[in-house]
Amino acid sequence: MVFVLILVWVIAGFVTAKKKEHRALGYAHPFLLLLELTVWFLLAKTCSRGGFMAAAGAALFFFVVRLGPVRLSACLKAIAPRVAVAALLLVLVGAVGRFSPGHLATDKSVSNRLEMWRGALAMVHDSPFNGWGFRNGGLAYANWYQSLDAAERPVGFVNSYLDVAVEYGLHLLAVAVLLLAFLVILSVTREHSLLMAAAGACLVAWGLANVWSSLWMEPLLWIFPLFAMFLIVVGAARSQVRAVLGALFRAALVSCAATAALWCAGRHASRRYEWLVIKDSATDKVTLCKRGHPGGADNPRAQVEIWADGAVFGPFYGRAIRAAAPLFSVRSAIIYPPWHVTGREEKPSGNPRIYAGFHATRIFDTPHDDGNIVLLHPTAPPRRGDGAKIDCPRLLLCLPEQDSSEHSLPWRRWATTMNIKPVYSPQLGQRIIVRENIVFWRRLFACSNNASF
Repeated sequence: MVFVLILVWVIAGFVTAKKKEHRALGYAHPFLLLLELTVWFLLAKTCSRGGFMAAAGAALFFFVVRLGPVRLSACLKAIAPRVAVAALLLVLVGAVGRFSPGHLATDKSVSNRLEMWRGALAMVHDSPFNGWGFRNGGLAYANWYQSLDAAERPVGFVNSYLDVAVEYGLHLLAVAVLLLAFLVILSVTREHSLLMAAAGACLVAWGLANVWSSLWMEPLLWIFPLFAMFLIVVGAARSQVRAVLGALFRAALVSCAATAALWCAGRHASRRYEWLVIKDSATDKVTLCKRGHPGGADNPRAQVEIWADGAVFGPFYGRAIRAAAPLFSVRSAIIYPPWHVTGREEKPSGNPRIYAGFHATRIFDTPHDDGNIVLLHPTAPPRRGDGAKIDCPRLLLCLPEQDSSEHSLPWRRWATTMNIKPVYSPQLGQRIIVRENIVFWRRLFACSNNASF
């Protein structure tokens, strides 16, 4: 709707410029006024706070650029009536309450969004250049930063800039902000140009709307911004090289300032989180260590390695591991995600290793050392014949006490063949819930100290 408003302003500007030559165009003003009022009314009916912020920013940019910042009275004459009409419409449709401080303080959509933004800022600070991948930011947040009591999984952060920074890194966000700021500044180089002002206003509205939503993920919503970018590039083709370079320099300053501010905000936000999460740049594995004591992340002998499986740790495996982390006696943990495949990083390290769920079969392929190994609630069947034989004196097989899926039966037979005495957890099924029997899991995870169960 904001783009429709800008289109109405462009048509109105064209009519105003041409009405002296064609007096009949003067009759179009009442219809344009009615159309603009209709768009403002529809925008008020959406009760969208972000939409009004985008519309206000677009109006301010358009009329200041179009009329000139020196003509302050003309700008106020154009902007003030629109602000008054927007405020009146908000009152008439009953949406003004959504903008009140009291409502904002109790609105769950606002508090939940702010909580996600704090987590996203912490993620940017912890891994500024190692992105989590396209649309994986929400899953990473749910695993490593979301409250342990939360049950929902956010898809994104309802903020395009945080989405890009978390999923691709600060360097890509800096490039995106650079391009956006460059085009907006470039649209000002042609003073009093109607189309350039409109194109710049479109990008301003687009940039502001992305603060409150993730519009960049929807391809169809790129139509108007791309057209605005095209108009700016064509319109700036006649500009002097000096003006273009000046716009690029100012855009670079804006980009550097924005990314630096985002990183500093992330540093402040990260203090609220107990765990520091370091994502490996080459694989999907992460290192989890106490914030403020990251030395364990640099000491490979002070770590436990966990191969996670959703059937054992639940859909949010990272959250379950964080809940169990206080029971470990090591300073950090290396966690491999459920989709991890065998790679060169799997070398004997002497660290305790926990193979959960279907990862238990790795015991037959991975070289062994003197570290303890726990097979936690295996789901994939063990090998048979000569391939089932292993030489691992510090192996601990943990099976659920009651398992209706019968995944444990072949492992019981395998344990009998290998003269291994299994340990049975007090769980119903493969899924573990640490808080239901903390004493047992603390004893089990004592393998971190190479102690026997």
